[in-house]
Amino acid sequence: MAIALGYMLALGVVLAALLVIANRFLFVFQDPRIDEVESALPHTNCGACGEAGCRIFAEKLIVGDVQPGQCTVNSHDNSKAIADCGQREVHGLWRLRRDLPETAF
Repeated sequence: MAIALGYMLALGVVLAALLVIANRFLFVFQDPRIDEVESALPHTNCGACGEAGCRIFAEKLIVGDVQPGQCTVNSHDNSKAIADCGQREVHGLWRLRRDLPETAF
């Protein structure tokens, strides 16, 4: 019984050490601005921006692949706040829709 317990203890220590080493080599850094932008989004995951969800939109916004104005669910002020989080200019669909009345949204 004591031998089995010793083997299990040794196995646990070895596997824990392997997990620590793997964590150091396989760590994936995520930009903290992504979480800031995602928290400012409406979380509807509607796909109106052309992306599969709000998290993917936030990731692409930080990289620079999309513009804050492409989220058509947001108000213009919220798009400005998102642009401030991502330190970007507000461009995109808002320029095309600025002459529409508020009720058109």
